[in-house]
Amino acid sequence: MLFNSYIFIFLFLPPVWIAYWLLRGRTRSTGLAALVLASLFFYGYWDVRFLPLLLLSIATNFAIGRALHREGRPSRQRKMWLLVGIVFNLGLLGFFKYTNFFSEIAESLTGTPLISFHILLPIGISFFTFQQITYLVDIYRGEAERYSLLHYMLFISFFPQLIAGPIVHHAEMMPQFLKAPRPAWGAVALGLSTFIAGLFKKLVLADNIAPLASAVFSAADAGQPVSMVESWSALTAFSFQMYFDFSGYSDMALGLGLMFGIRLPINFHSPYKARTVAEFWRRWHMTLGRFLSDYIYLPLGGSRQGDFKTMRNLMVVMAASGIWHGAGWGFVIWGLLNGLWLWVNFLSLRFHALIGMPGRSLIPGVVAQVMMFTAVTFDWAFFRANTVDGMLSMSSAALGLQGLTIPAAFEAPFGPVADLLKQMGAVFSGPNHVGLGDWATLGAPFILLSFVIVWALPNTNQIFLAQDDGFDITPARRIVWRPTLAGFAAVSGTFVVALLFASSISEFLYFQF
Repeated sequence: MLFNSYIFIFLFLPPVWIAYWLLRGRTRSTGLAALVLASLFFYGYWDVRFLPLLLLSIATNFAIGRALHREGRPSRQRKMWLLVGIVFNLGLLGFFKYTNFFSEIAESLTGTPLISFHILLPIGISFFTFQQITYLVDIYRGEAERYSLLHYMLFISFFPQLIAGPIVHHAEMMPQFLKAPRPAWGAVALGLSTFIAGLFKKLVLADNIAPLASAVFSAADAGQPVSMVESWSALTAFSFQMYFDFSGYSDMALGLGLMFGIRLPINFHSPYKARTVAEFWRRWHMTLGRFLSDYIYLPLGGSRQGDFKTMRNLMVVMAASGIWHGAGWGFVIWGLLNGLWLWVNFLSLRFHALIGMPGRSLIPGVVAQVMMFTAVTFDWAFFRANTVDGMLSMSSAALGLQGLTIPAAFEAPFGPVADLLKQMGAVFSGPNHVGLGDWATLGAPFILLSFVIVWALPNTNQIFLAQDDGFDITPARRIVWRPTLAGFAAVSGTFVVALLFASSISEFLYFQF
């Protein structure tokens, strides 16, 4: 079930919210039990065959957690139980997420695949697997309390964050579940407004930018030539599609949590306003970065063991991030490229310290933002393309290895500008994978609008969530949501516009990670 579907918005969410409100008035456990049942139904709606898998994962990890608590002080038995838990979780994730990939590698090398069937990836498995590994490791460290099965089931299955995050931590969620507060009307209004803002991002922005990116990437995946202009146009379009798709989902998840009196952690905070790739990763999928830092980077030594090991650890973390995002060479390359950019950032910090400018940069802020956005946007070529041919075609065209090529269909409309571009070395040749009409009605307007929204406007955290004292966010200066008639009218209008654009319901890009 998708947050942006009519079934979720009109048939699932209202009765679940009302049921929680009424049952929570009786006892805390009754309301939480209703949320657990609703969350399990939400998960099983996509494919009920995977509901037993989720329940098996929850039951196994809960039992291992109890065994770790029972052992008490560090011992061989505790290490054994922790190892069993990690192997179980990674084994489950590896089987469903990577078996197809390894089978394809085996077939390319030997001509014989490992398996003769395709394994379907259960939704949310990457997220609930990481959450449970975190819980087991923290029990082993003595940093997690013993919780009831009801609270643990809700911690893992709470439907606003079950499918695509944020990757929540028991320390921030369990105290809220234990209190199980009844939703306050102010929080409900704030949550609903945030949800609608995310719905607008998904339906109006992300889904209308997607056709431009899809047309060019599909052509590249099919082995067709792609011009430099189309390559960068598609990469920019996908960069904004990814931005608004994931940002929209994050807003909807946070908004839904608030409607039930639960504050989920911020997971997205204007990453394209970052000036370095390191800052980008502190703003993009923030809870994944937190997990990778706390459970991979720091245990490896972090930045405490010299520059060489620091750079090694950075690359390991980004390689893990790439592999976590998907099973394919493109995700591996994408992770390694991000590791390379982190190396550049790390070495630049060392250089500035060497010349007596620690914490400062020789590059102006705006230029740094453009450089960061360009690097991240180029990396999406490997994330989005489905084939090796597609990756090579998109990346080589973007790098100008095929020259400054522009689709031939653009020569006539450009008029005198075409002659000027030719003098600069441009070549009008090759197919036009996006029609000129689509460029005029969808491509160019939505890309220009995206630039304005991303860099000139405050984000939804600043507009909405800064009004809640539970979030540490600096509010926007000019555009601020208030629970007034004007605020209600603005949100209602946004909701209507979003629904008008919902001609088709598309999955979120993080839907099956």
